[in-house]
Amino acid sequence: MMGLNGIEYFILFSYELKYELIFAPCLFVITQKRMPEEEINDMTVRFLKKERCKILKIKATCANAEVRYPVDVDIIHDRCKVVDWYIWKLCKTLDIKPFRTSNKDTWHLCLFGMKKRGGKLVRDTKSYIFNRLDKDLDRILENFVEHVGSKELLARHEWNILNVAFATYYQRRRILENNVNTCADRTVSAFQPHVRPIDCGKAKAKTEFGAKVGASVYEAYTFIDHYSGDAYKERADMKLKIELYKGRFDFLPATLLANKIYINKANRDLLKDMEIRTYSKPLGRPPKQDLTPEYYRNMAKTIGGRNEVECFFGTDKRIFWVDNIRTTILDTARFWTGMCSFVKNVMKLFRKLCLTPFQKITFWLHLVYLNICLTTNLAVIRIA
Repeated sequence: MMGLNGIEYFILFSYELKYELIFAPCLFVITQKRMPEEEINDMTVRFLKKERCKILKIKATCANAEVRYPVDVDIIHDRCKVVDWYIWKLCKTLDIKPFRTSNKDTWHLCLFGMKKRGGKLVRDTKSYIFNRLDKDLDRILENFVEHVGSKELLARHEWNILNVAFATYYQRRRILENNVNTCADRTVSAFQPHVRPIDCGKAKAKTEFGAKVGASVYEAYTFIDHYSGDAYKERADMKLKIELYKGRFDFLPATLLANKIYINKANRDLLKDMEIRTYSKPLGRPPKQDLTPEYYRNMAKTIGGRNEVECFFGTDKRIFWVDNIRTTILDTARFWTGMCSFVKNVMKLFRKLCLTPFQKITFWLHLVYLNICLTTNLAVIRIA
């Protein structure tokens, strides 16, 4: 409550500090859920209404979530601990004898203390823990059937976590029965069920875990155009980003800078129809005659301008907390990412407004300095 009153003191009631409840405790939570990224982008558009930016830069990245690296043994073991805790809570509330659960067994704990895990030991441990999870889920379902009204003893967030445990059980059962390594909508965290593996292909990590974000950059201002909890092909976003650009500024960009993954045959035809320039390697067989030096200079220049988007993403993740997101709901994670980008845009605007007077002062000081130098040199020449 003190934290909420402190926020009220700074944003509205700056003349006094009140200890009474002024805003509802759920106000900021409702604001997070009801403010999509479109409204956040509209607030940033107001900064650029007077600027006619002609270059559009697009890129997609992964907003990493704060989750442990998902291993099947650890995931199933976490579900076992959650189900065990709910069984113990129900038994204590209903005043019945607790069931024996898998959390009492220590056979599988030898795997977690090993630095190098063998394949056979991992498979045996996975089967053992999976069978224990199966038995624990059967026990909690029997408890719901035998004791009418026991379902209401679990809170809403506990029911959500229990549903994630059932979904994980069916996913891992399908993987074991079909002898495959992949499945659709694979959950990697019990407390963040919206997190999905995103294949990025980076040198540091081939796969990251979080949400995929498609962003556009105009004049160093970042806009979140597409936020998805699941992986998707970013080359399908080019038409969406161009339409959003036209809706915000009422005209099409003159130049578009993007990676090679965006410039496929369909997108090239789209850019040609819209008369938007792009500098990229042409498709098909290389030409027999060498291209002009001006073409290579433009290519090198556009590559440098395109790399500027990577700098903005690095700034967002390192300074403005778009990385290691700790939210448990997808809407809150979307709001978190959008507001972090908006704060970065506001700081960009403040720097621009604050530096403009100093730049003028510096310009006039340089003129005065040059005038003094020229006067001194002329005086020296006349004396000589």
